[in-house]
Amino acid sequence: MGLYLRTKDGREVDFAVADRNRVVLLVEAKSTDESLTPHLSYFHERVRPELAIQVVNGSSRAIQEGKGLWLMGADRFLSLLP
Repeated sequence: MGLYLRTKDGREVDFAVADRNRVVLLVEAKSTDESLTPHLSYFHERVRPELAIQVVNGSSRAIQEGKGLWLMGADRFLSLLP
């Protein structure tokens, strides 16, 4: 099941993928921002998904920002999908 997350104070993540009522993947999409958004970090700490990724268009980087927390280019992210 796909959804997005948003708090009452406006923090949000663009995509959340759940399996059996547990969030397993968070994805934040950015067109050019190559610094990790605090919103993704916030939800990563609270929801504890297996993986949280900020996908950046036009970047080919893939940087691990913490356990299960990544910043990577859209091309690299899309190449990982089945």
